[in-house]
Amino acid sequence: MLKPLCQKAGLGDYFYFIADEAENHLLKLKTEHKHVSLVTFICKSHKLVKEQDALLEGAILDQGECRLTNEYSHLKILPERWRKMNPTERRAYTNKFKESGPVSQTPSTLSISYKQSGITGIPESILSNQFAKPWRLLQMKRVTEGFQHDNTVLVALETSPKPHVVTEYKNGKFSCDAMCPAYNHSSLCAHILAATEHKGKLCSLLQWHKKMLWRQM
Repeated sequence: MLKPLCQKAGLGDYFYFIADEAENHLLKLKTEHKHVSLVTFICKSHKLVKEQDALLEGAILDQGECRLTNEYSHLKILPERWRKMNPTERRAYTNKFKESGPVSQTPSTLSISYKQSGITGIPESILSNQFAKPWRLLQMKRVTEGFQHDNTVLVALETSPKPHVVTEYKNGKFSCDAMCPAYNHSSLCAHILAATEHKGKLCSLLQWHKKMLWRQM
């Protein structure tokens, strides 16, 4: 994200790489970062649009991975009413929603909140979002133990056919794989937070981050 956009969004003077939220990154995941034919690309794009529409529908119905913010909670609709609507009525309602505002991830209920984490160097808006996603992944049982004897945890996402691999080290460090832009930028991501909460080591992870920050000072 360019500096003027960061400042306008209230994110400070930093340069942020948010490819995990960008459409082109999602398309790359769909094609597994490979060159594909135009027909295949169109099919993958169509599938991505359907998945995004499903997330939007889930937010409206107060189900699934996303939730409406309090500011837009008046746009929620009961599932029973939704089932009675025909396709044209549903499209009209979702279009109304798109014109009204965004959706946000379900609030975090991890054992430690982002305000209690003590992590500095990451803007609060970014950090709060990172802490908001893991609990939903845990609720959906998308966090599982990895391969035997290699101290890994697999974190599966709806937007990718391949799970992220989180690795634990003896010094208390946790790393995510090279395909995670959030980790590449700040050495912390929702996948690591989900994995450490799953293993009961979230507190240890945060202590390691504080130690690394102290050494850099």
